[in-house]
Parts: sequence; structure tokens; C-alpha cells
Amino acid sequence: MRSYTKKELAQLAGVSDRTFNRWMARHRSELEAMGVGLHTHILPPRAVRYICDIYFIDAD
Repeated sequence: MRSYTKKELAQLAGVSDRTFNRWMARHRSELEAMGVGLHTHILPPRAVRYICDIYFIDAD
């Protein structure tokens, strides 16, 4: 797994950037524990894996 931008993951999920940010807000505490803040643009691989597992995004 590699790092992705929020925009890239939103495109892979087929949703708008705004919807993707709402999805991320639901998991704020878990993401903050991984070092991902609200204004982080590039998500580290660990956070990408977490988001992809929850929302069934294929980001191989």
C-alpha cells in the first residue's frame, strides 16, 4: 500500500471530495491516532489501508 491524496481516494471510491471528507470526519479519532489531521492532504499507507478496508475501496 502506498500513500494517496484524499482526492485520489475519493476518485477511486467514486464520490466527491466533500463526501470523502465527511466519511473521514466519521473516523476522526482513529485517523488522528495515526497522525492524520483534518487538513492532511496526503494520507500515509496505514491510514489508506484503514479507509479502504472500511469503505471497500480497491486501491491496490
